[in-house]
Amino acid sequence: MGDVMHDCYSYRRDTAVPEFADDKALIVFDGECVFCSAWVQFALNHDKAERYRFLAAQSPLGEALYRHYGRTDATTRATF
Repeated sequence: MGDVMHDCYSYRRDTAVPEFADDKALIVFDGECVFCSAWVQFALNHDKAERYRFLAAQSPLGEALYRHYGRTDATTRATF
């Protein structure tokens, strides 16, 4: 896991991860969690500079990123 942290853009070389705009910080959240979804709505309403992108972990891209970074266990789904 330590090597992955040294190259936070390693997903760019992983053909299993679909291409996506990575010009902003990406926050992956549990889309099934009511608290998490409410927090994202709060953050969206207050992120006037549009510094962040939000992605549900259950989306195809979210799943691919979780697999890429070795986060496939259900107990690692929670991000908050």
